[in-house]
Amino acid sequence: MARAATAQGDPLNPRRWGCSQPNATRHDCQSMAELPGAPPQPWIVRNDTIPAGKVDKHKIASDLLKNERNLSVYTPSDYRANGKPYALLVLFDEGAYLNSVPTPVILDNLIAAGKIPPMVAVLIANPSQDARNKELPPNPQFADFLATELLPWVHAHYTVTSDPHLTTVAGSSFGGIAATYAGLRHSEIFGNVLCQSGSFWWAPDHSGFPDADATTETGWLAKEFIKSPKLPLRFWMDAGVFEVDSRGNGGAILEPSRHMRDVLLAKGYEVHYQQFNSGHDYLNWRGTLADGLIALAGTDIARPPSR
Repeated sequence: MARAATAQGDPLNPRRWGCSQPNATRHDCQSMAELPGAPPQPWIVRNDTIPAGKVDKHKIASDLLKNERNLSVYTPSDYRANGKPYALLVLFDEGAYLNSVPTPVILDNLIAAGKIPPMVAVLIANPSQDARNKELPPNPQFADFLATELLPWVHAHYTVTSDPHLTTVAGSSFGGIAATYAGLRHSEIFGNVLCQSGSFWWAPDHSGFPDADATTETGWLAKEFIKSPKLPLRFWMDAGVFEVDSRGNGGAILEPSRHMRDVLLAKGYEVHYQQFNSGHDYLNWRGTLADGLIALAGTDIARPPSR
């Protein structure tokens, strides 16, 4: 903890990220080590020739969860409330996906390039870190909040699709497993799951992989998919090769993600899987978010007729 509190960017390395905000301190900056073969991240760069979308701020109270949270809703530059319903992205960890991952810029660029259809994105904040730790790991109440409280609110305020084939739920880490569980519980709403370094090590009997040992059964959600009939879902999954289980206790990200991928493939699901040479961080997720959106929501994907 002391090391984390004093960490800062390497003063001899000019390549940094995470310190672009006006109030950022030296402890917010992180140094980058990028090799020549690193995958490009062209969609994260603001293009001043492209019209920018709009981000509206809202709050939503939940009777199910007994709390209130912030929402940021992105609408594309040509959004028309009386137009054709827009594709929909529901994304967890609002603050991180506005700052560490420039989601509005990514969407502006992908839409302008014709890579994805015009899309509304709802970025969901966590009321607190404790609430995040309770709500995002597979939690029926939180998944039902999305389906029965959040989505009706979105439809009441924005012109968005009701077609699950055009609706994507997404997140990273706990947000990744939350997105996957939301798809399992409510595939009638979410047809696309975009999971970045999902915490598939999670099991109801322990709260974090450092607390587990080799006797702990991890991979609870994979077992739920094994028990379930195949659902109308499509998946994007990614994981970092440095997210390896070095403790041998069934935790971490890489091995449980590969297992989850294999379970889904064995059940006959369409799964797009990507690995990157990095760890558990937004530096790579800001690139793979665009990759996942193109794979799941891309304009060249054949889909059933919209409803």
